[in-house]
Amino acid sequence: MPVPYEPSVDLGLAWRAITLDDIEIWHELVGAIENRDRPSERLDRDDLIEELTTGSYKDPARNSLIGVDSGGTARAFGHMDVYPGATLRRVFLGGGVHPEWRRRGIGREVLRWQTARAHGALTEQETADSGTALIPWRIIASHNEHFTDRNALFEAAGYAAIRWFHDMVRPLGDGAAPIPEIMMPEGLHLGPWTENLDESVRLAHNDSFAGHWGSQPRDEELWKESITEHRTFRRDWSRVVIDATQPDDDGRPAVAGYLAAHAYPQDWPAKECSQGWVSLVGVRPAWRGRRLAAALLADNMRCLAADGIDAAGLNVDTGNASGALDLYLRMGYDVEHTSVAWALQSPDACDL
Repeated sequence: MPVPYEPSVDLGLAWRAITLDDIEIWHELVGAIENRDRPSERLDRDDLIEELTTGSYKDPARNSLIGVDSGGTARAFGHMDVYPGATLRRVFLGGGVHPEWRRRGIGREVLRWQTARAHGALTEQETADSGTALIPWRIIASHNEHFTDRNALFEAAGYAAIRWFHDMVRPLGDGAAPIPEIMMPEGLHLGPWTENLDESVRLAHNDSFAGHWGSQPRDEELWKESITEHRTFRRDWSRVVIDATQPDDDGRPAVAGYLAAHAYPQDWPAKECSQGWVSLVGVRPAWRGRRLAAALLADNMRCLAADGIDAAGLNVDTGNASGALDLYLRMGYDVEHTSVAWALQSPDACDL
């Protein structure tokens, strides 16, 4: 059943859960917000449909909200995704208010509802499985750092800015720095990411990111939804490094490192260039120190350049202790945007 919502003040809007029937008015609202705020990421209709339908963890009837004025125009929305986790439970928030309807307290009310609903969802997890109560939790939202109104909104609601992330871009066209040639160590092969490697790469990802801030192992469902079966995944731009000398214990090829690439053409007009996006790059602990990440990035650049793509892009956690930011700078990436993550979290989640 939808979660009832009663604003603390009359905001002049009718509120309900978001359904597929709302896609058009929701997309119009998102477009108005993007045109004013110029965020680094743009959403198309398929993104919004996906937000409602993709993933067994989705529950839009209970975890989404849209505010509609008397003429049927959407003026505000909020939604959340609730993820279980082995060591950290996470609730990701998203939302926005039409530029013409801001400074009326609507954003504050939406965030109030989201925060209460997020806590309710976390409590439901604990009720379903008492052991879940021992797992730390984090309620988190991210946006471009220069959105000062949203920074003030989250701070007033008791959230804390806990992490900063850079969107970085590396030009590939005429006048760009040459793509470096990086030799692979003996016994290792860098090549395409073929379908038969999907599960091996998933396991390699979980190994590579174990212990990284905010990371949780990805199960087969989430891996397929976000990577290998996602409509934006570009297998032809994605790369793997195989160690032929030592297969994994289960007999699968030993994936020493990998790079997952996606394409988001809806972002390109605002960026004024075409861009291939590196969504993940990882090297397993046993193979680190051999410049595999640099080799993967360089090979991805060559794939993009061969397809006439103007630039390579990626996102990096500025607090990443692995030296990723320094690597990207050496590879010719420059900072384009910075986003900030605001969170409420249990005390035992601070280092996770």
